Amino acid sequence: MKQSLLRILLVSFLAYSNAGDALACKCQGTSTVHGSVRSADIVFSGEVLSSTITYNYDSLGVEITGDTTDMKFQWRGIPTAVVIIKVDKIYKGKSSSDIITILTSTRGASCGVLFNIGSIYIVYATVTDELPFTDKLKRRTFDCKTFWTHQCTRTQEWNKEEVVELKKIR
Repeated sequence: MKQSLLRILLVSFLAYSNAGDALACKCQGTSTVHGSVRSADIVFSGEVLSSTITYNYDSLGVEITGDTTDMKFQWRGIPTAVVIIKVDKIYKGKSSSDIITILTSTRGASCGVLFNIGSIYIVYATVTDELPFTDKLKRRTFDCKTFWTHQCTRTQEWNKEEVVELKKIR
């Protein structure tokens, strides 16, 4: 009886405390537009044409390097959103196509960007996946039309204020 009561109290405490925040995406400070541009390999705006989920990195031109033997999870089992974007304007970097593929986590708690089909975004992206769990495992693209992004890069729906700041930097 005492154990049941303790479990109920513990579950209640966790449910009403900030314990859920431990699973949420946490960015290290708020990056400025200038800092985000400097960190990105490409910055562009464009319309989301499609979004699918995959576990098959090999089909995306992604090279995975590093020692995976001591990883505490099955890294190939992590789903990745494959987002196809029609480029409107490039503010930094180069692409070999006016259609860019963006890879991001499928979950907001994993810092993934949840793109809406038909919406226009300003995307800050890199050729290397920079998520926290990839410190020993590197995922990199090489085709100049596939990039990685996450919530901490300033990737966001298009807004005039962000564009004004980007134009100042150019």
